[in-house]
Amino acid sequence: MEETNKLAPIVLFCFNRPWHTQQTLDALALNELASASDLIVYCDGPKNDSDDKTLLSITETRNVIKSEKRFNSITIVESDYNKGLATSIIEGVTAVVNRYGKIIVLEDDIVTSPGFLSYMNDALNVYKDEEKVMHISGYMFPVNQEMPETFFLKTTSCWGWATWKSAWKFFEKNVEKQIKEIDRINGWREFTFDNYNPSFKKQLELNQNNQINTWAIFWYASVFLNNGTSLHPYPSLVQNIGFDGTGIHCDKSAPDLNPYYWKVLATNIKVEKIKKFKCKNEFNKTKFYFSKIHKTQQITIRDKLYKFRIKNKTLIMTLRDRFYLFRKEGYKLYVRKIYYIVTKPSKVLILENVSKENIKEDVVRFVKGEAEVLGRRIFYVDKPSFDFIKNEMFNLQIYKFNSSKSKPMIIDCGANIGLSIIYFKNLFKNSRIIAFEPDPEVFNVLKKNIDSFDLADVELYNNALWTHEGEINFFSEGADGGRIEEDINSDKKNIKLQCTRLSKYINEEIDFLKIDIEGAEFDVLNECKDRLYLVKNLFIEYHSMISHRQNLSDLLSILSDNGFRYYISSIGVKSEHPFIFKNETLGMDNQLNIFATKD
Repeated sequence: MEETNKLAPIVLFCFNRPWHTQQTLDALALNELASASDLIVYCDGPKNDSDDKTLLSITETRNVIKSEKRFNSITIVESDYNKGLATSIIEGVTAVVNRYGKIIVLEDDIVTSPGFLSYMNDALNVYKDEEKVMHISGYMFPVNQEMPETFFLKTTSCWGWATWKSAWKFFEKNVEKQIKEIDRINGWREFTFDNYNPSFKKQLELNQNNQINTWAIFWYASVFLNNGTSLHPYPSLVQNIGFDGTGIHCDKSAPDLNPYYWKVLATNIKVEKIKKFKCKNEFNKTKFYFSKIHKTQQITIRDKLYKFRIKNKTLIMTLRDRFYLFRKEGYKLYVRKIYYIVTKPSKVLILENVSKENIKEDVVRFVKGEAEVLGRRIFYVDKPSFDFIKNEMFNLQIYKFNSSKSKPMIIDCGANIGLSIIYFKNLFKNSRIIAFEPDPEVFNVLKKNIDSFDLADVELYNNALWTHEGEINFFSEGADGGRIEEDINSDKKNIKLQCTRLSKYINEEIDFLKIDIEGAEFDVLNECKDRLYLVKNLFIEYHSMISHRQNLSDLLSILSDNGFRYYISSIGVKSEHPFIFKNETLGMDNQLNIFATKD
């Protein structure tokens, strides 16, 4: 019996990835409608040749599900044997949608934004009587052009979606019939976005040849051949965290190199009924997006149009270098055979014979997790930034200094998740520390870590440091890249924060002052320069912001005027041949570590 007045049931498909499943559930539970929604979880079973590690992962995944209590109800369907993802989804969706009349579908590597369930249920209600609307997509490709908040495309997305019984009845997994029918109507050009995404056709052919066994391409073909359409949001409401080598048919890929990755998801999407189901503008924008992804397939090693080449060399990169390469804005890294191509408009660098292992990370950006430091549990907000900060703190020990005092005084500007505080406390157990971290989400993790380590004499302030007291615009990057933004950019996650002056806190001799505040260092240092006579050791991470005049000489003058002798090393953003090509990353063209000491 159909229950059309209730919220749509959420169906989650899992197998052997407990961590991904937990991330999916945690994100989903943050939705306002989660506690009123019914959750149905299909757990696939082991294969005949599953090893002990896989069996343990299956058990752990099911334990994660069984401990879940944040939804209105939870129904668990466990299989004793391995059906495979395609069969599990087809059978599960069919059973649930036939009973309830509508359905919201997730797999175990889909992280949703807090507005996902509201959007899905609103769209299911608004378009329930429109026969042409057969699919509600929670995901949309990160097209680099302005898009309406909701719009229609024929293509479906399997990364967080919804449908009705009236539409799913048209689902058919009959590859011979569907290929023949698309041939008959001469529909391949439209099916593949004017041939800009040939992989849609290729997926059907691979299924036809029994090289893969998928389901989503058949749902798209079913919608396409029944003249249906799909509602999409912009920006996306979901993120796929499965591009780490653990998912079926998903390669291992660092997120910033993944053309499907969103840095910031939409918080809420308002669903208002659109009467025009065909949107040519949105089709063209998506078509050009696909052309960007697939154009690298046409590049050959013999191309002579590129200005920079490094031949027959193995690229050896530091952890910091790898991290900054991966977080570049406007860069994509594409793998083709044994070489990599790093592209930027009009500039291309080909790295030949480069080992994958040397430059690829196996983690997803901006996903929270846990690790161990000095034998204790620590929480992080972003694995790549955690790795390189931990390396700098505990391996390179870049902040190591001497003090004859039993309780040296330390000020930490830009404490992030607290690794520097933990390092200082490990170096000087009785040290007194004042720490500032402006990003509210990062600050909450910082507090948890300080509590986890039972650290005393640590004062934490959730403030940005600036030239005055009051409010300031702040770009929340999600890891260690948050910074003050004087010019509001609607494309970024800008928030209002309280700011304060550093000079207020320099009232006694400071044994170590650390300033790592993403471009605000000169202004903050200039504000407190009359108090620097009290500082013995000073560390500054200098950022040369492209949109601002370089002020390194002014900063160094402040240090010299206050009796500091400084030492400079280059990190992160740098240009090996700046007369030819200037490297740019995250709005910076240079980044330096400055170590300043007094005799």
